Amino acid sequence: MADNEQQTKPPHHPHDKGYKQLLANKRVFLELLKTFVREDWVAAEVEQMISNLEITLEEMWQEALSRGKLEGKLEGKLEGKLEGKLEGKLEGKLEGKLEGKLEGKLEGNWEGKVEVAKNLLLLNVDINTITRATGLSLEEINALRRQLEH
Repeated sequence: MADNEQQTKPPHHPHDKGYKQLLANKRVFLELLKTFVREDWVAAEVEQMISNLEITLEEMWQEALSRGKLEGKLEGKLEGKLEGKLEGKLEGKLEGKLEGKLEGKLEGNWEGKVEVAKNLLLLNVDINTITRATGLSLEEINALRRQLEH
């Protein structure tokens, strides 16, 4: 149904199409009007009305263009923000995951060294040897020894 509305209807009279073409041209329309109405003021008034309509149409056209540009700019800005937000979120997730893995590995590594140091202390191994074997400092090994004594 919408397609039918957009199609131009056939003219009621064969001359209608010709009249439409004649009246669509500003100069031809004014000349035609002058032949029917012999008053100069009428032609001048109609010419002024046509000029005002042309100016209004041009202003409306410019406003529509400007609005379209603004809408396009806003759409682009929103899309950019959304994409940036999603990228940032993904990057943050990845960084967080990597940092968590790294921290977990470091913590596991530390706990492993502490466990080895405790076992060596229980076997009465020399503190300097434990330091070299685990990489722990003398202070850390002495703190572990105090924990085992209590």
